[in-house]
Amino acid sequence: EDTAVLDREARGFPDHMARHNANGLFIAERLRAHPAVEQVWFPKWETSAAYEAVRRPGGGWGALITFLPRDAANRAPRVYDALEVCKGPSLGTVFTLACPFTLLAHYTELDWVESCGVPRNLIRLSIGLEEPEELWQRIERALAAK
Repeated sequence: EDTAVLDREARGFPDHMARHNANGLFIAERLRAHPAVEQVWFPKWETSAAYEAVRRPGGGWGALITFLPRDAANRAPRVYDALEVCKGPSLGTVFTLACPFTLLAHYTELDWVESCGVPRNLIRLSIGLEEPEELWQRIERALAAK
């Protein structure tokens, strides 16, 4: 039974990845243009030359996005809490996940991490296969959270 499920899911993998890539780019571009966002980290803008060197023909930029809200010390916890997505550190699900990456990965060394240029209030999104406009509306509501 496990083999049958694996076979079925593997056949849909190329389509799933195309949707992950398209949704990731859609959300990253929206975040980058949003006035409540200070910075967005996404391969298309941060590491494009290295990424292009290994990207497959027709491949995308992935679905992993990291962003920093403006006034992050005050706003990031509110934005994160208001995000209407599942929360957790896992990657690669078919649904969107959010995590406070630096806090999760470096909680006991936040001053050191910041001295290396990594803000403590980053929010990381692993974009899933949801309808991108509907997902964006959920993210935009979180960015507007008071």
